[in-house]
Amino acid sequence: MEIMIDHFQSYWMYYAIGAAVLLPPLIYFRRWSLPLIQYAIEYVIYLGLIHVGFGTIVFVAAWFKDQSTMKRARGLVGQNYNPGWETPWLEFWNRELYNPVWLFYFEIVVAVLVFVLMVRLRGIGAQRKKRKKVPPSKKVSAAGDYQYKSKGGSRR
Repeated sequence: MEIMIDHFQSYWMYYAIGAAVLLPPLIYFRRWSLPLIQYAIEYVIYLGLIHVGFGTIVFVAAWFKDQSTMKRARGLVGQNYNPGWETPWLEFWNRELYNPVWLFYFEIVVAVLVFVLMVRLRGIGAQRKKRKKVPPSKKVSAAGDYQYKSKGGSRR
């Protein structure tokens, strides 16, 4: 946390200039920019949840492989048979931390699939405002405007 505080204290001027440059267009074009920002935040949340779930599945699979090996059944309990499968929890961009290496590429494929599903199932464009419904106009018949209808006979 101290590293982040030191970073923001060192570069606060750049963040202020960036906010001054970016905020006016974002506010002016908020009809298009805010849905895009919301879409990006939703995508990052989905990817974070998928990454944590994927890491948990890999951890459980490695533990199960270690615990269910036949060497353990033969009484060699003191030895470690963990295959070393792991995914990084925080440095997910570092390929060297993925073991086996194909897990990194599988996670990229899943990220692209999530993006395609988001675009396909929920459009990325700005939504149009719904117009207010105008109440229907009264239809006047040739005989006049009747407000009451009786079930039988004529009304005089």
